[in-house]
Amino acid sequence: MTIRERDTMDQRIGSIDEVIATVTELVEGSIDWEEACRRLPAYDGVQAIES
Repeated sequence: MTIRERDTMDQRIGSIDEVIATVTELVEGSIDWEEACRRLPAYDGVQAIES
């Protein structure tokens, strides 16, 4: 699952649980986008698919 920052279009990828937790903390104001970027790697256009 990915998350994108509105102004810069920077996109990050993580598991569903990681992204939901990050979005929750962003909305609550307990972390900022810089912290989200430290937690989630940059999305490079390739998404791993579990088999």
